[in-house]
Amino acid sequence: MNQSAISTKTIFEDITYLLESTEHEFTISGDEIIVKQCPFCHGDTSLVDNQDKLGINCVKGCYHCFRCGASGTVEQLRVALKGEPSFDSKTKIAMKIWETSVSALSPEAEPLRRYFSNRGVLPEIIPDCIRYNPKLHYSDRFADEVQYWPGMVAKVEDIKGNFLGVHRTYITEDGVKAPVKDPKKSLGEITGGAIRLTSLTQDQYLVGITEGIETALSVFMATGMPMWVGVSAGGIERVELPCQLRVIYLWGDKDRSEAGQRAVAKFTEKHHQSGRAIFPLIPEGEIPVDKKSLDWLDVYSQDRDELMRSLECARVYAPLVTVTVDSSKFRSDQEGPLVLSKKALIGITGTFVDMVSPKSESDPAALTIQFLTVVGNVIGRKPAYWVGKTCHHTNLNTCIVANSSIGRKGTSLDHVLYSIERQFPGWSKRCIKSGLATGEGLIHAVRDPSEVSEPKGKKGKGRETFVDRGVEDKRLLVIESEFASVLRVAKRETNILSSTIRHAWDGKVLNSMSKKAPETATDAHISIIGHITRSELRREMNKVDVYNGFCNRFLWVFAKRSQELPFGENVDAFDLEILAASLKLAFEDIEKIQKVDIGESAREKWIEVYSSLTRYPDTALGAILSRAAPTVIRLAMIYALLDTSSLIEAKHLDAALAVWDYSQRSCYHIFGDLYDGEPSGKIMAKIKESCGKVTRTEINNLFDGHRSKMELDDVLRQLKQQGFIDCRHDRTNGRPVECWYLKEGTSSAYSAFSAQ
Repeated sequence: MNQSAISTKTIFEDITYLLESTEHEFTISGDEIIVKQCPFCHGDTSLVDNQDKLGINCVKGCYHCFRCGASGTVEQLRVALKGEPSFDSKTKIAMKIWETSVSALSPEAEPLRRYFSNRGVLPEIIPDCIRYNPKLHYSDRFADEVQYWPGMVAKVEDIKGNFLGVHRTYITEDGVKAPVKDPKKSLGEITGGAIRLTSLTQDQYLVGITEGIETALSVFMATGMPMWVGVSAGGIERVELPCQLRVIYLWGDKDRSEAGQRAVAKFTEKHHQSGRAIFPLIPEGEIPVDKKSLDWLDVYSQDRDELMRSLECARVYAPLVTVTVDSSKFRSDQEGPLVLSKKALIGITGTFVDMVSPKSESDPAALTIQFLTVVGNVIGRKPAYWVGKTCHHTNLNTCIVANSSIGRKGTSLDHVLYSIERQFPGWSKRCIKSGLATGEGLIHAVRDPSEVSEPKGKKGKGRETFVDRGVEDKRLLVIESEFASVLRVAKRETNILSSTIRHAWDGKVLNSMSKKAPETATDAHISIIGHITRSELRREMNKVDVYNGFCNRFLWVFAKRSQELPFGENVDAFDLEILAASLKLAFEDIEKIQKVDIGESAREKWIEVYSSLTRYPDTALGAILSRAAPTVIRLAMIYALLDTSSLIEAKHLDAALAVWDYSQRSCYHIFGDLYDGEPSGKIMAKIKESCGKVTRTEINNLFDGHRSKMELDDVLRQLKQQGFIDCRHDRTNGRPVECWYLKEGTSSAYSAFSAQ
């Protein structure tokens, strides 16, 4: 449509509204409007012909009264009719329409509610910015008379929330669009404005934008996302946004004319340059033959899951996040032995910890390692690191240990999950579970397709077979906030939970050979995050778990409160959203990586540290730490993949070693006095108090039955191997007595060992 046609249409609509609002009677004849009474001479309205009436030519934009001879432009006529220029008159007419409309929930608004129901939108979610008007003026310069229809009236607001105009949708009493040429029209100076279906709150930073109201409400029903409406493709392009809105999901229409696609592209380019994160979404389906476009309401009506998948897969256009980690207040190497080295805080991981630590009481180490564990599960099984015939993936098991709830174990995980779930909602819904109880249950959560046979009928006579489709997504993140219960049930004699967890970490095929319901899980990618207090862990852990490989398949992390925040502080939601956007970009490249290897810059370092990672003493603590090398490789893989690299470089290996070093020192703190420190210290003190000699009975009595014979044998063997004590069997009148002696020079040597 050319500019002159647009001007003619605008003049026509504006003048007819103005005449109606000032109660002037008029008729329409093509491009002309005939007013029965001239506002200048107030001519006789009883005349039948047009000889003494006012004629308005909408094409030429002028008027002439055939009685008094008054003539001029339509702008002058507006002033004569209303005493105001056109801008204000259009806005005030729009305001009058808005004020005379009623709530969409009022009894008389049934046609509007019926209209939304017909479109698949729940009437009860209609917001206050949408009203119903039983008699909307509809003018068409090609019609002989003005028409009136019921309709929807939506308020359009500017960047500050001020009223700009209204958007009308003409409908029938039956709740369908009115049979008119233009069933949707806007009135007022609405350029740059939007229909705010959800009000702008003080801390809001995210919004979704669509062309149509019905589309926006369907997206809101599916996602709960705050929604605004740009009214049209051109309106989307020109929407002005408050500074606080920094993450925009743009739900565009797919048009045959490509108007919707072009508007989305222009909006994205404009606001991406302003530092906003933009998620443009266009439906992927084919446009129906009988339609001009495909919108997200069509997608929602056919398959709600498709809408959610599109949201999950949306590509983000956002500035790359570059944050300098400078939170020495929270992560100083001088604060004590249990502090995570800054070498672990590189890339996206460091960015995340730097964002959260200053505003959280959570331990940075717990934040870091749980973040790596969660990301490792989201990555999945595709990237692999091969050592001969052994394949390692990015699945990790982590247990956060604290003295009490003051360690903020759960709080640290909340921050991690929030940042990940915002970007991967499909993964979080499908792949996060809790309630570890049996090995069979764990296998069932990632089971393969199979045929299942069950008893038939109430009496169980005969059997019927049906197909179990299994689980398609084999990623599983198990979160156990009460990990003590897992350790407790794993001790049961017939429970295969411990062995299943071990096999899952190794990436083996998982089998449940139950007679009634045998199941298999191949290519499972299972990660576990557990939370437990130190006292619970010491009570529930047994020597079997230590020596059978269960413990060494976990990263043990001692957590403590990093600072005191009596009133708490909110992490900047925009920063977390941008972090999620960076993760999204990284994962788009990670999906292309199948094999991970050691880069040249890390080879020499790996050769240097490999020996120390594979040679731990044959003690309980050594058994817990004995899977160091593969754990470090998995950590380094995650760091490399987050940098979208298929090669583990020196910085990735250094970061992984820093994490392992913290976990190793955590083990000394958590388990040291349980197996090596406290018992050995008591035994050494007892021997010195007893003039360098004690019997085995005296050692047993020293612990009041709280240490088993196996545990004490282990401690005594370690002290003997370390050269501190020796054993002899002294003769008596009866059976020989087992006695333990302090070796010469042992006192000072043991003191130095204990200090170390």
